[in-house]
Amino acid sequence: MHVIGNGNEAVFKLLCDVNNVKLRENYGFNEKELSAILAALIEHKVALCGEWRKIHGDY
Repeated sequence: MHVIGNGNEAVFKLLCDVNNVKLRENYGFNEKELSAILAALIEHKVALCGEWRKIHGDY
């Protein structure tokens, strides 16, 4: 999952099959911003994984 905003970018692994989210790369977001992004990804993970599967299929 790529997150882009305010000139920054981060990439998270959703790990839908093991119910986890991990930061893979960060280019500019501070710790507070990353924490907020992570919380939002966790909150919406079921929907995000469903949409990911629609685009990419099962993994």
